[in-house]
Amino acid sequence: MAAPRTAGITVVALLNVLIGLAAGAGSVRMIADALRASGASPGGLVPAAAGLSIGFGAARLALGAGLAVAGAGVFRVAPWGRTLSLWAASFWLALNLVEPAVLHYSYAQVLIGSIYPLILAALCLSPGWKRAFTAPAAPGTV
Repeated sequence: MAAPRTAGITVVALLNVLIGLAAGAGSVRMIADALRASGASPGGLVPAAAGLSIGFGAARLALGAGLAVAGAGVFRVAPWGRTLSLWAASFWLALNLVEPAVLHYSYAQVLIGSIYPLILAALCLSPGWKRAFTAPAAPGTV
């Protein structure tokens, strides 16, 4: 069993879930807006620019779902919750670097949108969190 859950771990778990759900909702809207703006009919082809927006929306939808699931793991102080949080933070930062270049919008949004994943990654990599999320060895093992 991992270490007991601290108030800080609880806050991060809740933030992961809330931000993950918000990201998912925003991603669904991004996909819907791209489809609407493209004028594509149901089952029809989507123009390349809209396709890129849809692709990034789908990536952010997966990211939001992963972050929400990671929040549940962090709340349980499960090692996989910390690992999934670190992966989500890394994926989020990578998207923040690539998406503005591809979709041609300002990197100013990236600075604001990168605050939480940077903090999350720093926490996940900190010695205190590594200890808290590491299951102790079973009795009689080395």
